[in-house]
Formats: sequence, C-alpha cells, structure tokens
Amino acid sequence: MVLTDLPAAQTWTNWAGNQSFTPGYAAAPRDEEELAALVREASERGAGVRVAGARHSFTPIVETDGLLLDLSALRGVIEADRTRKRATALSGTLIRDFYEPLAREGLALKNQGDIDTQQIAGAVSTATHGSGIRNTCFSGVVRGVRLVTPTGEVREIDESEPELLRAAQVSIGMLGVMTRLELEVTDAYRLTEQIDLWPWGEVLER
Repeated sequence: MVLTDLPAAQTWTNWAGNQSFTPGYAAAPRDEEELAALVREASERGAGVRVAGARHSFTPIVETDGLLLDLSALRGVIEADRTRKRATALSGTLIRDFYEPLAREGLALKNQGDIDTQQIAGAVSTATHGSGIRNTCFSGVVRGVRLVTPTGEVREIDESEPELLRAAQVSIGMLGVMTRLELEVTDAYRLTEQIDLWPWGEVLER
C-alpha cells in the first residue's frame, strides 16, 4: 500500500462537532507492519502523520494536511499478568475492552474517567484524566510502549529508559505512532455509588 493508492480522504469531525478538517490521505492499517510502511512513506514524502483515536478531543490535535491514521484494527488486550499487576494491549483498544480480561485475572484498571469509549493510546497520549484527586491520570500508569518512529522503525521503550518513558507517557504523538502499551493495574475492587438530593440552601452552606 502506498499513499497515492489510498482512496480520497473524507472530512473528519470530532465527536463534539467543533473540529473538522480534510486530511491529504487517510488509512486504517490492519497491523503494525502495514502501519510502519505507511508512516515511512509519509515521512519520505514530507507529509505529516496524525492518529485519529476515538475522536474525543475538543482540540485540533489530530488536524493534518498529511496522513490521518485510524488504528481501530489494532485492538485487544494481549496479556493480563496477575503476579506483576500489568496489562498489555494494542493501541486501538477501547478502555471498556479492559474490563473482562482483567476481571478474569482478579485485576482492574487503577483509575479512569466517566467515558470508556476512548482508545487507550489516545487517552494516554493526551493525559486524559481519571477520577479523584489522589489518583494519576491514565498516562501515569504506563510502564512501557511500543511505537513506530517517523522512519518506520519499531521501537520499544520501558522502565529501563525512565526519561524516555516519561516523554512517551504524554507524547501527543510526537515520538511516533504507538502500537502497544503496558499499563500498571491493580487488584479487582468494587465501587459504591451514593446519590444525595439536597435543597439549594444546603448546597450553598456545604
């Protein structure tokens, strides 16, 4: 597959409808090898490369007149390690895809926000928040990433390169296109929801 063989790109719009643009090219690679070839060619042509994720950003973070990638095909939890408290998943894996594979091993995500339809690489790369002031956002539990660099090289970054790993945790795509991530997870737990209805006067007092 080469860029000139790709069908004409259509207008891309985010979920909120406040960002729209038409990239020069758009592709949905089926695997890492195909992804690497697309990135390499785009780089050789001097075209920018961005990844669309699940369209949940309010900002023009993915806007490009170059190549826009859809990594929906790179989806799935590859491993859930109960002993190490780690989970490995492909970049297009939705947050909600983690629930059952982790639960089967007695594990759970440490934290998340109220939206679980985001792709994990996008949620990590943009420092998507979780819930609670004592918990880190998603990027804070990343312990390793695998990515395709602008030259098409596949690079693995883990805790043996702490400074580079910290850069990758909220890279906004600047180090390359993530294809796999390793997250620190925790033992399974239950949450209790409490809903209170207060008179307006009590709300002001409290």
